[in-house]
Amino acid sequence: MLQHNIDPKYSQFFLDTCAFDPKYTPEDCAANELWSRYEAEKISLLLAHSNQREIDHPNTPKWVKNKALSMVFTVEVQLNSEELSRLVKLEQLLRGNAQSERHKDDARHLFEASKYGGYFVTTDHRILKMADEIFQQCRVQVLKPSGLIHRLDLGDGAYASLPHC
Repeated sequence: MLQHNIDPKYSQFFLDTCAFDPKYTPEDCAANELWSRYEAEKISLLLAHSNQREIDHPNTPKWVKNKALSMVFTVEVQLNSEELSRLVKLEQLLRGNAQSERHKDDARHLFEASKYGGYFVTTDHRILKMADEIFQQCRVQVLKPSGLIHRLDLGDGAYASLPHC
């Protein structure tokens, strides 16, 4: 994955709901570190309105639902023709050759992050594999939780080291 120069000091950080509670190391530790920084008001973590269906899903843990309530940053608005065109192209990129519509929500999450932010944090391997193409199309940097910790710490001149969970 290419490193894109979006300064984290001047960006919003949008989360995919899977980044709340990763099930593997080191992303579980990185997510915990992001939550610590969020709760200490050192960083702002946001959700797009398009995450609501995932938040409302019966399998979403209650603690995720509770945290998410205060994090939704965007509201659904009618898109102009240029925005709609960008969203459709993003949907096509994520869908690839699949016939399914299941990638529409992910495309909307990324679109909202590109419109209001600069970073999209996820543990979705399919999205992470397309990070460079996504950046080329909509100028949002896709990172894992550990990647965001690394970028934040580089801004302070330090190298990110994650504490053991």
